[in-house]
Amino acid sequence: MVLLFFVSSIILITNKQQNAPLALSFMVITIGLFFLPQVRARKLLLGLGMLGILIAGGVTYALINTEFSTVNQYQAFTHGVLMETGDPSHKIAKGGISQQFALMRADDYYPKTYAAVKPSGKLVTKKLTKRVGLAWVVRYYASNLRQFGQLLDVAAKDVMVTQVKAVGDYTKSSGAKPGTQVTYFTAFSAYMGAFFPGKFAFLCLLAIAFIAVYGVSFYLDLKSGKITGIIRFFLVLGLMTMVIFVPIISIIGDGDADLAKHLFMVPLSLDLVIIQFIADILHHRLWQSSTESRDWNEK
Repeated sequence: MVLLFFVSSIILITNKQQNAPLALSFMVITIGLFFLPQVRARKLLLGLGMLGILIAGGVTYALINTEFSTVNQYQAFTHGVLMETGDPSHKIAKGGISQQFALMRADDYYPKTYAAVKPSGKLVTKKLTKRVGLAWVVRYYASNLRQFGQLLDVAAKDVMVTQVKAVGDYTKSSGAKPGTQVTYFTAFSAYMGAFFPGKFAFLCLLAIAFIAVYGVSFYLDLKSGKITGIIRFFLVLGLMTMVIFVPIISIIGDGDADLAKHLFMVPLSLDLVIIQFIADILHHRLWQSSTESRDWNEK
């Protein structure tokens, strides 16, 4: 089961380039495995597993090709830096970017219609994309925290949308109209998307609440020498780091473009923790594991 966890984690991390930062969250989850029985003889294997996860994340990030990186840089500017602000030209000028690029607000790198300037042209490449790197974007948001908070709220509004609305689910040969999507098993996501508070602060409070609740279970099981609460705590902690940091990484890396796709791990992590929380309440083990749990010091 431990081997399956590592293999599955590495496959998920390497599945797409946006998943590279998830390696850090899975390393947090892995810490709980060191409390398993007989783990002293397997610390080396767990250490190698963590190293494999870290390498997978690093390699996935390193293999991001130039075109993909350029697209992200461009849209991080047009769909991020220029959004949720009334005077983008003045703000980007402070960062050494020509005010004329403020006219590219909400432009896609691959525009569906007419574009005033070619995103891959020499002018944009020299004056914009080569200058607006990750460090520049981070510095910009550090100086404009209110705007960054508003962008995170935009992400929070889409956080429970697990079905990308931009494309349909049927092939042309099926006879379905363009953009038609299946609606099987989407009632829960539709409900959560409609009523879930669209505030990033709420996500942070929810994550803190879950971590605090399972922190009690961690403390009690650590005192009594049980492992269930300890492993659950690191599982919840790792999933909650995804809930907090994935929206931040998405906004910095690509603005509000394709948010539903970039944020998929957020609703997935929340749903898994909610299911775990309900199950623990129903089985009366939220803050105290079953007496049948094996002592992690037994062997």
